[in-house]
Amino acid sequence: MFRVLFLLLIVISSIGFSDVAKATSFIVFDEVLKTDKDKLRKVTENFQKELDKDKKFQGYIINHGTIKETARREKIIRDSIAFRKFDASKITIVRGGKAGETRTVFYLVPVNAELPHLTKNEEIK
Repeated sequence: MFRVLFLLLIVISSIGFSDVAKATSFIVFDEVLKTDKDKLRKVTENFQKELDKDKKFQGYIINHGTIKETARREKIIRDSIAFRKFDASKITIVRGGKAGETRTVFYLVPVNAELPHLTKNEEIK
């Protein structure tokens, strides 16, 4: 699903919409399903590097799964950010609840854009 959204964003941005339209959209950076903590750390590190490189974005990470699993993933992400001494203020971590399988979705959101929110299906809209 995130691939379709990503392709849609590429098509829309290539059409040449105004900067206002671009500033209100978000980008799915990556999605991690059930995996080991090293994969989650690596994606978190790449996500933070992207945020450091492009100052116009803030990061949102939404963990889906059981309370125990989302808490475990959140700890891995926070520890990775602290270990690498990244700016944690640029990232918001949200517990998205149990919506299907356990997963973590990383979003790049323009700083002046409307903040993403969860719907009843626990998907970011």
